[in-house]
Amino acid sequence: MVCPANGDDTAAPEQHGWVRWLSRQLPLLAFYSFILLTFGCVTAVPTPPAPPPLISSVPPPAIKPPRQEQQPPRELVARASWYGPGFDGHRTATGERFSSSKMTAAAKDLPLGSRVVVTNLENGRSATVRINDCGPLRHGRKIDLSKSAARKLGLIHDGTARVKLRVIKKPPGAITCES
Repeated sequence: MVCPANGDDTAAPEQHGWVRWLSRQLPLLAFYSFILLTFGCVTAVPTPPAPPPLISSVPPPAIKPPRQEQQPPRELVARASWYGPGFDGHRTATGERFSSSKMTAAAKDLPLGSRVVVTNLENGRSATVRINDCGPLRHGRKIDLSKSAARKLGLIHDGTARVKLRVIKKPPGAITCES
């Protein structure tokens, strides 16, 4: 090998393998050292304070259920009639089969499934019925009673009577035939 310093043929001293390796890795080693010294001392962002413990010595305030407004029973005076002959076994608006022997009634503006006390204003007799159908179809009448309810109220013979209607129980989400 030719020595570049003096140009003669004398061999240059051979470098050891680890020196050659170190000379090649020196720039990378310098870069990692710079990164470590620059960012190694940076402190982390402070963590938020821990939440208070779940168990407390003070009991939580009592939660009252929402109060449902109690509406006064709905009352109205109307004309009633009765129906039944020829309708036994037919489906009502609630899907059940009509029976003239049950204490039921049909009304357009009273909620289906509600319980109504019907009082005959001519003789004072009362009966509690369940609204299970839509009706009556005759103008001027508000409720059609089953034959059994009409018998209890004493209006079978006359066919119609002035009555007082008072809703005593309305199921939640009940609908009327007019809605």
